[in-house]
Amino acid sequence: MSGFYSIYHKVDNFLEDPRGNWYKFNESDASIWLDDRIYNKEIVDYFNESLEREDVVDKEIKKNELGNGFNMILKNHIKTLVIPFKDEKYDKIDRDNIVKSFDEFIKPKYEIRCFVDSLGSDRLIFTILTESEWKKLEEKFDKEIVGYFFVPVSVFKEIFNMPTDEATKISKKRENKRDEIFKIIRQNMFRRHFE
Repeated sequence: MSGFYSIYHKVDNFLEDPRGNWYKFNESDASIWLDDRIYNKEIVDYFNESLEREDVVDKEIKKNELGNGFNMILKNHIKTLVIPFKDEKYDKIDRDNIVKSFDEFIKPKYEIRCFVDSLGSDRLIFTILTESEWKKLEEKFDKEIVGYFFVPVSVFKEIFNMPTDEATKISKKRENKRDEIFKIIRQNMFRRHFE
């Protein structure tokens, strides 16, 4: 974990100039990449790297009582959550369930958002910030700008298992707004330059 301060500033830097700062954001610890090579049981480990040390979530994997799958048990100093899943390695429905359950577990302090440009691919990008940091970014850049790039995972019915037509629909909707969004970003860059 490199600290929330730096993750927040990396997202802030990206939103200042998304085209110019995409590579830095993409390569930074603000981008949590999850793909086919990562086992389901490792998702929590990747997410924990973005949490403050005192908020790290313990996990335990056990075969369920029926013998037809596993339970991932999330624990911290306050609560426990059991997440049933089928396969230790890779299952898209299990992944959606683990990501969304982890998001609910770390709330209200933190929120996981999906980097929307990654939707529909087999490598998805997630970013975790505190709720207050997301709000601060929305106040600075506008909620619409932040939401254009980062959407709470709780909004989606499916993430890894998203049907192609739904991913295409989201992509087309974003394409229709792209010029408007980047016009606002350019205006904001110009305004900040002269402040």
